[in-house]
Amino acid sequence: MVTGNRRTTVVDLRDARVRRLADGLAVDLEDGHVIVDVDEVDDVSAWRAAARAAGRARGWRVRTGVSPHGRVWACREDFEPSRAWLAAKAALVRRSLEAIRREPQRPS
Repeated sequence: MVTGNRRTTVVDLRDARVRRLADGLAVDLEDGHVIVDVDEVDDVSAWRAAARAAGRARGWRVRTGVSPHGRVWACREDFEPSRAWLAAKAALVRRSLEAIRREPQRPS
């Protein structure tokens, strides 16, 4: 917009927020899904728009929603885990189970 001799730039703050969120969500969506408590999100509709924008920018089909349990989520419809991804997740589960087994038993 130009007014007289001065140039005025109008910035849509919501669009700027969506672009900023999309960059971070793209990293999270590499694992196929993201789930966040609604209380941790400033604007649920902007968060969901950012997740979809992140997917579009990378050629992924992304679905979003809000659960009745107070969580906002996004998932990639076309996510296919690699063998390395599956192995890493299996190792994480194995380490978690080992940690649980090492905990002292509580009396019943």
